[in-house]
Amino acid sequence: MKKQIEPINFIKIMATMCVFFIHTSIFSSQWSGFSFSKGTWFFKTPAWAAVWIFFFISGYCNGGNFIAKNTKYNFELKSIWNFYKKRFLKVIWPTWIFIFCALTIGEPEFLKQNPEVVIKILTLRYYNNPASASIGATWFVFTLAQLYLLTPFICYIISKILKNIYKNKRAKYILLLLCIVLGGTFRLIMYIKGVDWSSKVYVPFYGNLDIYTAGIIFSTLKEEREYKRVKYNLSIIFSLLLFVGVLIINSDIYYRGTQKIEYLLVYQYIFPSIYIIVLCIFIYNSSFWKIDYAGTSFGTRLLDKFASISFEFYLIHSIVLYKISPYIVTNNANKAYFLLLLIGFCVTTTLAILFRNGYRNIWHKL
Repeated sequence: MKKQIEPINFIKIMATMCVFFIHTSIFSSQWSGFSFSKGTWFFKTPAWAAVWIFFFISGYCNGGNFIAKNTKYNFELKSIWNFYKKRFLKVIWPTWIFIFCALTIGEPEFLKQNPEVVIKILTLRYYNNPASASIGATWFVFTLAQLYLLTPFICYIISKILKNIYKNKRAKYILLLLCIVLGGTFRLIMYIKGVDWSSKVYVPFYGNLDIYTAGIIFSTLKEEREYKRVKYNLSIIFSLLLFVGVLIINSDIYYRGTQKIEYLLVYQYIFPSIYIIVLCIFIYNSSFWKIDYAGTSFGTRLLDKFASISFEFYLIHSIVLYKISPYIVTNNANKAYFLLLLIGFCVTTTLAILFRNGYRNIWHKL
């Protein structure tokens, strides 16, 4: 049986590992004194970039559901409600379950000391303030949830624009380029004005609107190529090398940013736009890469399986690292880091599988 390799699965895994690697280093540094060096800098993976990648993928998938040729949703109230309902059950609901479990097990005193967090969580406004080692990474979900709320309106506007230029492919590229330019301009203006990057640029939904919207627009461009049924193996290899290469370059810039702030500023303000372009190139050129699942494709199936639990892995990894890192302490800081990386990965993967199966069973019973 032939099955198309979904390039998004590869992207999901790479982004998830970027978050996992850097968070492992943070917990390892607290207990074992681990720090990056010239021999380990490539493990200083760009977690901020991973968040941008997740936003783009979400926009790409949701845009395809609303304004692709074979749409899953339309702009009627009932259909929009179904979209919101599915996003809630698939993303918000498991996040709430995880937060409840994580705080009960990992930080039982957190809610007692910070009762206002409950309202922030229920209203989708918790951005790791006050900070929590167990659930801090969930801020991303709440920013994404706000983008979900805007999705039907964004897609409606784009669909109206595309209705007039649908046969003009060049105009679609111009629309995508305009989105990238506007987003990049916004970030540069914020930098010039000296506003706080984390709370005013990185975390808010409007700071990621260009990335998310670019994914929506791109879903209409990639769709056109799928129907041509053509293979470009060299372009696939180029796209893969480009994507991985940008991640490596980003890691180098991130590492150098500890010595020179200029490098960090490039990462924070310039790289979001770069990732939009690179992701478009990678997904567009990977549309036809096919593999025989009945043959030597165990590795591919394994990657697909892991991609299916990548969201749960993202949710759970912080509390796992937080709880086990105090017990993985050696005289060699590098060894402690890699041990935490390996053990943390195994434990998080196991719990992610159990958690996914558990909440899905609850979901089906509702």
